[in-house]
Amino acid sequence: MAQCKKCFRPVNDCHYCNGGRASSPIAGKLTCSKCNNTGSLCNEHGGYWK
Repeated sequence: MAQCKKCFRPVNDCHYCNGGRASSPIAGKLTCSKCNNTGSLCNEHGGYWK
């Protein structure tokens, strides 16, 4: 399991982009500003955990 490189807590799948699995049939894979395109969120640092 991935962990935050700032606080070393486990990170969770981003619920905004379904853990990086959200996609569009026309444009392909979408980008997510909430998780900084990582597909994971830290409870403390959000998408800026890497």
